[in-house]
Amino acid sequence: MSSPLSILVSLLLLAQFSFANYPDNWINPETERAIQRTLTYYFYGDGIHDIETLTKAYHPQAYLTYVDVNTGKYEKFHVGDYLSTLAGKKAHPVKRILKVRHMDITGHAAQVKTEIIYPDRGMRINDYLTLHYLEEEWRIVSRTSYKEFASFETEKIPFWKKSLHENHQQINQVLEKYLEGGDENNPEALKTAFHPQADLSYIDPRKGTYHSVNFDDYLNQKLYTTPEKVTPKRNHEIQSVDITGNIAVAKIRIRYKRYKASVTDYVSLIKSDGKWRIIHKATDKEKKAILAPV
Repeated sequence: MSSPLSILVSLLLLAQFSFANYPDNWINPETERAIQRTLTYYFYGDGIHDIETLTKAYHPQAYLTYVDVNTGKYEKFHVGDYLSTLAGKKAHPVKRILKVRHMDITGHAAQVKTEIIYPDRGMRINDYLTLHYLEEEWRIVSRTSYKEFASFETEKIPFWKKSLHENHQQINQVLEKYLEGGDENNPEALKTAFHPQADLSYIDPRKGTYHSVNFDDYLNQKLYTTPEKVTPKRNHEIQSVDITGNIAVAKIRIRYKRYKASVTDYVSLIKSDGKWRIIHKATDKEKKAILAPV
């Protein structure tokens, strides 16, 4: 019987592992190496079904989400449930091409785009990973996936790429609704932008503690239940949007004049039932923006 170590060695020999260069996005080398270490746990822990290795990659409160391409149904799993499905499963060496397509880091939050290609199966798994830095480690707090089959290897343009402009427009409308909800303390706008099962996360910039709330709790915060509360004036900019199939991520920078500081949101979206909606938001606050709403 092969040992886990021998299986790992076999997988390492079969896998082509590459980290992309980011000419337009300078990243601190030490921070990049730390995130790459977490991604290595993620790639190879998944490859050998090693729960111990995967727990080094995921935060205990992480969620995995996707839309079933056949039914269009939105699926969400707690990482604990995901890991339990791997218990007892045997991993077999399979040729894989592992790629990190993009990495963007702001303070204690990061967004990474990855691919796992199985050339012998004609399959590619696209992932948007959101990470937070806490206790001197980077951990995945959200994974949103889109699976493609043989068509991605051909020159034929996938349907979703043909409608890329339309998807961008729809996503921008969702993001504007989210920003409107924050600007005006408007819960109805937020309900339009967020999926009912959405989660929001951030790291306290002073204490370094991790915080995660579901969408209902987010709406019930005092900010959105006290009409007379004055919202701090702010400017915002949608800095980037990236779409792959029925999943997408966006980066938003919000600057608060009162605090002379910025908040950055990494927003994950998914398209289900024909609508784009936010399913996770990871926020990084500058220390001066400690009092700014999440």
